[in-house]
Amino acid sequence: MSEASICDNNPLISYSNRVDNPDGYNWCLVPDGGADAVFFAGVAIVAMCLANPRWDALITLVAGAVYEVFAFKFNLGHVSNAVSLWLGMRPSDIFVYVFFPPFLLDLASRIDFYMLKKTMVSVLMMAFVMVVASALLLIPLMLYGLDLQSRGWTAAHVALFGAMIASTDAASVSAALRSGGGPEILSVLLEGESLLNDASSLTLFEIFSKIVANSENVSLSHELSNITVDILYASVTALGIGMGMGLFNKYVFLWLQHRNIPPQAEVAFTVAGSYLCYYITQVWCGGSGVIAVVVYGLYGSSTLTWGISSRARLEGTFKQFWVVLVFMINGLIFFYVGAAAVNFTWRASDTLFTDKTQGLELVLIVFYKLPIIYLASFAMRLAFISVSFTVLKWMHLSDGLTWQEMVFVTVGGLRGSLSLVLAEAVSTAASAGTDKRVKAEIAIFTTGYVMLTLLINQPLCGPLLTVLGLNKVKQEQLHMRHQVKSMFLKYTTTTIEDLKADQEEDEMLQGVDWTVVEGHTDFTKELDLTLPSAQPSVPTYSTMRERLCGWNQLAGRTLASLHRRLRSCCTSPGRDATRNETAEEAQGRLKSAAILNRTTRQSMSLMLASPSRRSVMWPGGGGFEAEAVLAEPNKARGMRRSATMLPARTPPAKA
Repeated sequence: MSEASICDNNPLISYSNRVDNPDGYNWCLVPDGGADAVFFAGVAIVAMCLANPRWDALITLVAGAVYEVFAFKFNLGHVSNAVSLWLGMRPSDIFVYVFFPPFLLDLASRIDFYMLKKTMVSVLMMAFVMVVASALLLIPLMLYGLDLQSRGWTAAHVALFGAMIASTDAASVSAALRSGGGPEILSVLLEGESLLNDASSLTLFEIFSKIVANSENVSLSHELSNITVDILYASVTALGIGMGMGLFNKYVFLWLQHRNIPPQAEVAFTVAGSYLCYYITQVWCGGSGVIAVVVYGLYGSSTLTWGISSRARLEGTFKQFWVVLVFMINGLIFFYVGAAAVNFTWRASDTLFTDKTQGLELVLIVFYKLPIIYLASFAMRLAFISVSFTVLKWMHLSDGLTWQEMVFVTVGGLRGSLSLVLAEAVSTAASAGTDKRVKAEIAIFTTGYVMLTLLINQPLCGPLLTVLGLNKVKQEQLHMRHQVKSMFLKYTTTTIEDLKADQEEDEMLQGVDWTVVEGHTDFTKELDLTLPSAQPSVPTYSTMRERLCGWNQLAGRTLASLHRRLRSCCTSPGRDATRNETAEEAQGRLKSAAILNRTTRQSMSLMLASPSRRSVMWPGGGGFEAEAVLAEPNKARGMRRSATMLPARTPPAKA
């Protein structure tokens, strides 16, 4: 039965009565329930906001999966219909066309173009040659090594799977490199690979999808020459259109600046430019829209954001807008893909793996074949990186990498949202029969592969950076850090001692609580965190135990505070009167302190207005800082700034 005959004009469909559509891998949508889609988007963004920044992708993915588990198992009315609306988007690749052009433009425009130029040959080798080689090398392993040929797989299916898992996501790895003090060249290399990998992966995905769709008439071996021609045509066409759109954007910005248009118009035009560049290349010219958007963004990175106005640059309009937009896009993508993965896997296990033998096949896919593919693909990645960088260094086209850097670049090849979206597109576009089962297995393999990289590779990046010695600090730098901390602490101590010595002569310093000042100006912990004097180390059992003890103490203090508040709220009436009297007394003390503070400020304003008095107070200046010390003695930030910025007493100049 077709989807139209099941869902269209069906009077039984309502929020209280769901109708299943197994052919569409979804529930029938409730009529006039389009507003429910907003709820799904809101929950996705909230999950991304509340997630730990280090694990936001994985947490959001799991949150989407948990959402779909309850929405699928139970009829939750509007909540269940919300996820069905997103899963029922047709055509299925509309998700790619809506979200990925601006996503790719942001990645391309933020990359350091001048550092990318130094590693361009290496990046092109990893982003294009390695992708094609890995997809072809997986064919004998999966067809014959894992005997997938007997299950209806062909070389085109394996190549399609290789293209889907080729796209890397270097956001979390680059963050680990920057926070851990790793080499900048590795960050640029991984970011450049991730950027161009998206282009090559989507281009190969479109080519292999056409071959799989026409598998009865053509084969992969017969289409190798056509594949080469298609890749060259798509790349050259995209390169020209991307450069043209970049030049057009630059002149549009000049025209907007000449008319004194607000910066918001410039930022909005970049969003429109990403969509137009993608559409013109993909639809009108038959090229690769992804490569065109990447070239368009790289042109902006090389020309100071297409020559955007200085007003927009100073206000940070462009950067702030794209940071927020990409953050929300990531939340929507990972939440949607988490829900889609659960929905498809659940339905595929019910419709394609019904008996015990096929159920065993699903278990073999998850626990036997998938780990082998995961390990084999990363072994191929390490081998290719070692050989290619050695050859490039021998040809004087690259500086090469050490073996430690090669290992880190290999492990840093995380897979992300693009692979999951492509898996969803393949699963929903599956036809009947053997092809449907094969595409279902492709989607399951892809989703499991991405989950393995998020669960294994991402946590390993930080410790591996330290184990391989890539964030090792030189002894000269450690010595310099020690000197800086000593000078800073000595200056703070000397300044406070000078102020203490002058409090008898200067009435403005009388009454200052120096214990509070010394407590607020103790920067030992902050300096140790900012300028550590020891080499980075991998967290051991003892350090982890100390952290757990600290968390337990914090939890204990929090529970004790809650207990006191609850106890104070549940007291007898007689004790309520005592509490009210105490509150009145506290209010009176605060009022007295405010009057004293206001009087002190007025006196200081009168005294600081006189230049002679200000010179007597502080021969080196610094009246504003003295006012901050006396007027706000209980503000930690103000005290730190004031006590450290006050200059030491200097003797008067000789006549």
